[in-house]
Amino acid sequence: MPGQRIHIIGIGGSGASGLARYLHSIGFEVSGSDIERDRTVALKQLGLKIADSHSATNIESPDLVLISPGVFAADKELAAAKRKNTPVLSWQEFMGKYLTRRPGKGFMVAGTFGKGSTAAILTHILEAAYLNPLAILGVEDVSWKSNLQAGFGDFWVLEADEYNRHFHHFHPSYALLTSLEHEHLSTYPTFDDYLAGFATFFQGMAEPKVVVVKRTPAIDAAQNKLLPTGGAITFSMTEEADVRGKLLKSDLSGSLFEVTAPRFNLAVRQFHLPVPGWIHVENAVGAMALSLAAGISENALPAGLATFRGLRQRFEVVQTGPYVTIYDYAHTPDRISPLIAQARQLFPGRRVIVLFEPHLYSRTLQFREEFTKVLLEADRSYITDIHPSREALSDLGKSIHSKDLTVNAGEKIVYAGTRDQGVELVLKNRTERDVVLVVGAGPIQYAAARLAH
Repeated sequence: MPGQRIHIIGIGGSGASGLARYLHSIGFEVSGSDIERDRTVALKQLGLKIADSHSATNIESPDLVLISPGVFAADKELAAAKRKNTPVLSWQEFMGKYLTRRPGKGFMVAGTFGKGSTAAILTHILEAAYLNPLAILGVEDVSWKSNLQAGFGDFWVLEADEYNRHFHHFHPSYALLTSLEHEHLSTYPTFDDYLAGFATFFQGMAEPKVVVVKRTPAIDAAQNKLLPTGGAITFSMTEEADVRGKLLKSDLSGSLFEVTAPRFNLAVRQFHLPVPGWIHVENAVGAMALSLAAGISENALPAGLATFRGLRQRFEVVQTGPYVTIYDYAHTPDRISPLIAQARQLFPGRRVIVLFEPHLYSRTLQFREEFTKVLLEADRSYITDIHPSREALSDLGKSIHSKDLTVNAGEKIVYAGTRDQGVELVLKNRTERDVVLVVGAGPIQYAAARLAH
């Protein structure tokens, strides 16, 4: 309840930082710990007490301790909280319990990728419908300059994170599935396990249990396992669907596209999205489909799209001109390939150079051949050392190395070494008019700013 003291270990995490902002805004006394980064600096500016390192002394006398997914079981603060018998929850578990008590209905966007942008666009549409939603995203919305929209209406919007089955803590009334690509092997050893995780999420939804899915081969094939009772509403840019989008034009000023949805009495109508690329348009069509399925007025669609200015770390153009630098959080093969294609579409005739930092040993091992295949789609790719993140203490690092992705790739894929060495190689070898894509879910994001300067 507001007034309680909550300490968040890993408060600078993508979702935890948004929750910290929200709890602070409604009267909780929030503290936390994490290495200093942009998010923790911003939270300190709001008045939150945040330690820049993990120590048992950071656990003073909170009523509750929340943890981010990246916190190790051996963390000193976590151990101190347990010694003091302080209740400990993942931030997702806490949020699920909190939202269960909160009146109103929830929207969640699930899938291997595309969650953040789709959830953000959906929130903008709900705002345009004057529904004042609460939204916590895993990344900063450019328009809000935050990953939190602290609305106090009856609706809430979140990303459905399947890692460690976090999304099972939530019970939305409306859900959207963007994609299915076997991920998080530590949680889901097989693809069937992965599907079962999503099926449990959909089964746990609250009424009226409205589900929208993107038409892809993987989702089409899995629908009977995901939704045993059927009844999903579909959307697509390429296939027959209940809501169908078509890209008409896209450049750096934005994208023009049309949507038709006979099921919802929407004849062919054109829309404008103020961000470039068909990936954003596809996510927008999904958000529009879920909005229509939830009974949101068609009139809110163009107004909502007009206020969306993109997300940080999602095809974020950080430099234009003779040199172009773009950063994207993509970390699976199925996400990197569309980025390269989109860069070619937006900058025709230019070379596309990729600076890629693989994220997690397990993911790199799982998709070793697929990563090589998609990186060959660029004119030149540089690969840095793998960022192990939560697998830093794992033995998996003995089974895979970034050099393994360069096998049989000739000179098109080059092992670069450290992140700093990767930046130096790109600076040394790029030419005017090259488009550099900096790609990865780890600290490689900071390389984009270095390249831009």
